[in-house]
Amino acid sequence: VEDPDAYVINNDKLHITGAQGTAFGSWFSIEPITGTGTYIPSEFGVGLIDSIDGEWFEYSCNNDEDFTCDQFEVIITNFDLVNEMVEGTFEGILSDFSNELGFVTGSFRSKITDQYTEATVSGRTWVDLNENNSRDLDEENLTINGLSIWRETPSNLFDLGTEFSLAADGTYTFTGLRPGTHRLWLNKGSREIVDFQIGDPTKDNDFIEANSRFESVEFTLTDGEHLENLDIGFKTPSSLHINSFGSSGCSPNINLSVIFQGGLGPYTVELSDGQSVETGDNFAGFSVTTGGEYTITVTDALGNSDESTKTVSTSTNIVSGFVWKDVDGNTEGKFDQNFDEKFEGLEIKLFDSNDVLIQTTLSENFNYNFFNVPGGDYYIEVEAPVDHEFTIVHPGDFLGNHVDPLTGHSHTFTLADCDDAKRANVGLKDN
Repeated sequence: VEDPDAYVINNDKLHITGAQGTAFGSWFSIEPITGTGTYIPSEFGVGLIDSIDGEWFEYSCNNDEDFTCDQFEVIITNFDLVNEMVEGTFEGILSDFSNELGFVTGSFRSKITDQYTEATVSGRTWVDLNENNSRDLDEENLTINGLSIWRETPSNLFDLGTEFSLAADGTYTFTGLRPGTHRLWLNKGSREIVDFQIGDPTKDNDFIEANSRFESVEFTLTDGEHLENLDIGFKTPSSLHINSFGSSGCSPNINLSVIFQGGLGPYTVELSDGQSVETGDNFAGFSVTTGGEYTITVTDALGNSDESTKTVSTSTNIVSGFVWKDVDGNTEGKFDQNFDEKFEGLEIKLFDSNDVLIQTTLSENFNYNFFNVPGGDYYIEVEAPVDHEFTIVHPGDFLGNHVDPLTGHSHTFTLADCDDAKRANVGLKDN
């Protein structure tokens, strides 16, 4: 390990990092460490990045992912906290991005660069209903969940602590921080915050607006400090709005999903068939067995509400085909995008096996589509436009014309109940 640094946290965690550059570096962590002996790396795992003869590669393992570090050992031969020295060897199997394995062996000897007790930062989100810039008793549970809050440190400060925290219940926590200067921030989005640090410091807002994000002031942590109440106070959110309401899947397993914004969670999301869910996120999903018209209603904690209606199909079947005019004699009756001409605006009708008209559409840019066609037997019917006739038929050919020049009908094809696709092409030529 080239030019290593060693960090000991809480007296029982060792992190070794080698020289870091644009195409090289190495690191591993051991927890808990009790002295000399053989260890399997933990937490951050092992990483090795290097460039040999201009070829860049990276090998790693991580105990939080599929390829774990249990085939890699670190042997500590000297661990001296008093004289601040650690040394040892390592060997084992690592994996690259292509899941190819490599055997790695090496050694390290380092001055212990720093010893410290981890510090912690925590806070909460809240909504200021009465606009007095302070979190009152009736606002204790008015939180904005799901915010990604990030931490940044000066570039010269090596740090192993939490990089971001998700405010899943309106609160957030950063752990494992080393003493020094830090700052927190989050994306602004459409939100607004109340005035900065007015009133009781345990119940005020500690963030300011900075361009497209909100930032805390820089704060300095001492060894082992727990900084609490670094809170984010929001103004009452704007009215609720459903962004999208979509469906996927086939009967009897059709999934409905809704995405919305604004308002204040938790939210009640209701479907017109009687289903209802409570969520703190801006998303909700349902499952239904039949198609038809569904109405979804979202109501937030303040009584704001929005409604959207969608007609849901019971099928995802597609009937499609190429529509073209032959101009290349070498591929007569077969679609050739390099030579043939697109034929737009040609009316195409879809009939079922009982000769009942199901759908009508127009060709567009070499193609046409019928969506959400129920399972069954079908054919298409086309009338050749003036001065044109159908080219020769190539049944069963993916690029061939499938319309019979005598009838204007394609072959009959069968669609499954769901998630099926069939093709019937239309080839024309000048008469």
